[in-house]
Amino acid sequence: MTFATIIVNHGTSKVENQKEAIGFFKKKVEEKYKDSLVKSYMASDKIRKKVDDKDLCQDLDEILSECRKKNIKDVRFLMAYVLRGIEYEKVMKKAEQLNEDGFFTFTFTKALLEEENNDEILDFLEELGENDPSLVIFHGSPRKNLEEFEKFQEKIKNSDKNLYFSSFEDRKFDDLIKEFKEKNISKIRVIPFLIIVGNHVAKDIEGDKKNSYKKVFEENEIEINLVKKSLLLYDKIAGIFVEKLEK
Repeated sequence: MTFATIIVNHGTSKVENQKEAIGFFKKKVEEKYKDSLVKSYMASDKIRKKVDDKDLCQDLDEILSECRKKNIKDVRFLMAYVLRGIEYEKVMKKAEQLNEDGFFTFTFTKALLEEENNDEILDFLEELGENDPSLVIFHGSPRKNLEEFEKFQEKIKNSDKNLYFSSFEDRKFDDLIKEFKEKNISKIRVIPFLIIVGNHVAKDIEGDKKNSYKKVFEENEIEINLVKKSLLLYDKIAGIFVEKLEK
């Protein structure tokens, strides 16, 4: 093995979703880089403690110990994140703490939206919407004013595509309902822009609590058509991430 690739994502306690998405994505990386040791790291300590599957919940120090034993010094972190936010930077910090002796050379790929031109992602979302009015829901980030996030939000708003924007951090239901009613939209396709679909979809989008998207839209006589698929399971998105290893 000439180098190691560590696929990093936040993770979900929905184990089957995690297995499906990471398994699919890992295969894509292995097909492209046959000389690479490919591992996956679920970065959330809280979620890892809930998961019994050892392959899914390996800690980073275990993975790097394996690399040391195999004398693999070139380690490339394939950062499967939408944004370069707090969680992304926690992984970088933890990796550096585990490399105090300088044995490894680390590289970290850019997040999905951490590029100047995101037109291909916008086109992907339009295709996914199949020309129907579509609401793209992002996780958002506790760190406000992330430049990439704001740029992509503006790109959606200013495009001629039938796309609308929301995030779990700032749902803006009043604005959405007002706009949908003004445009006589009674049915909306909902696209979770999530690396791996998990509890946010189950609870925040289609859950029974009062402030879920489904409940709020139903109260306003707007039907939702939910696209319940992890981003990593789309060839287009998986391909974009894999290409980042070459940059």
